[in-house]
Amino acid sequence: MVLGKVSCIMSGTTFHRMPALEAKAFASCTQGDKESDMKMRQRTMILIATVGLAAFLVCACGGAETRPATIVPPAPDWFDNQPEGCGVGERDYRGNLSLSRNAAVERARADLSRQIETYVAAMIKDTAEEGAEDDLGFSEDLLSETMRSVSAMTIEGSRVVQTQAVGQSYFALVCLDPETFADAFDRMEHLSEQRRAALRKRAAKRFDELDDQIDRIRGRD
Repeated sequence: MVLGKVSCIMSGTTFHRMPALEAKAFASCTQGDKESDMKMRQRTMILIATVGLAAFLVCACGGAETRPATIVPPAPDWFDNQPEGCGVGERDYRGNLSLSRNAAVERARADLSRQIETYVAAMIKDTAEEGAEDDLGFSEDLLSETMRSVSAMTIEGSRVVQTQAVGQSYFALVCLDPETFADAFDRMEHLSEQRRAALRKRAAKRFDELDDQIDRIRGRD
């Protein structure tokens, strides 16, 4: 009888079977190969899933870490505690120091202008309520004109007291000149002499300590 040989590589063993058993042996070997391949694929998938999960956990833990907060340098003291009679301005630094400074100064002047109009309105109201003068009645139009005129004249004579770059910002302090502010009322030709005198007197007294405050700011910085 002719012996048939079926070679099946399973655990390093070679099987010899009779011809009648070749088909059965071959089928058994093929089935074993399929099971081995399936187990290999399963182990590979488990390994991939494990690596992926580990990578996800690493990313998740890394994302949970908080970055150190950016420390913003404090603004100058005179910016947060501006004297009465002074305006402040701030502008982000955008690569041109001169332009940033000029923009900060203009914003400080605009701030001061708004304050001056508020001062003038309050002075007119206080003087009228005191009744020291008989001719201090102000219409709404006259009040608005006086506020704008005094503000414009005072801003023209205002002083840039301080400018300072801090971090990525530029700061400016602009203050009125007390004498210019008081003199502005003398130039209000639409007001009677009586009105001008009463307002000028009050204006001269309002900022009589401003120069001393400015000297202290300049000496401190």
